[in-house]
Amino acid sequence: IFCLFHTSAQQIIENGMSVFILPDSSDAMIQADFVVRAGYNHQDLKNAGLIPLYAKVFSETIQKSDWINELGVTFSYECTDIATKYSFYLSAQVLEEVLSNLAISIFDPIFTDQAIYNSYLQIKEDSQNIASAVTGFINRQIESTVLKISPYQQRAAWPQGLENMNSPSDIRNALEKISNQFYIPKNCALFISGSVDSEEVLKKVQTIFGNYQSKRKLPQKPIFLPIENIDTKKFVLVSDDFSEDLNHLV
Repeated sequence: IFCLFHTSAQQIIENGMSVFILPDSSDAMIQADFVVRAGYNHQDLKNAGLIPLYAKVFSETIQKSDWINELGVTFSYECTDIATKYSFYLSAQVLEEVLSNLAISIFDPIFTDQAIYNSYLQIKEDSQNIASAVTGFINRQIESTVLKISPYQQRAAWPQGLENMNSPSDIRNALEKISNQFYIPKNCALFISGSVDSEEVLKKVQTIFGNYQSKRKLPQKPIFLPIENIDTKKFVLVSDDFSEDLNHLV
């Protein structure tokens, strides 16, 4: 997956992250692709669906970040069988600032519960729509025969890893595992092409990305959602710690 450019353009910085720089004076703009070896083929039965979910949550967070719009960056992403690619199209003047924000987003991510849950519902809805269509029937037959050994490594497979997620914290913990396993420097590569000086850009990449080694838990920003018609709602509190004699709550 990291052989998209000629190998002579490859550099490996101190933390193991690969960097490919291809100067191209014919284009005043810069194309930066950050590639993570995390695709459908890396899924197993327990985490099926979590790799594309992580990519979706990450992308939603990036698209809603202030710096993307302020710096005039065009962003897109793609989760494939072998990798997830995050693409940025930007002017040379903002390259360093974009790389700085990208490094923080990749190796020190902050995902809100709302972003996680919205992406989770969208992934499940998409999978249910596929399953109920003719395409889903065909896929199930293929998965149960040709791909019966590892159907969860296919893009159209049911996201089995999401099946037992009962709360945002369950999903967050699962995404943290994906982050710690795949979104680490030695499993990532940065591709930069455009009107750039290779040595200068490499120094910037080393300075910006070089200090990231390990992962930490995904922190969350507080989310305040409006509660509507609270007077008409009923709530049930359940706990094994409650005494059978308890019938009032003050």
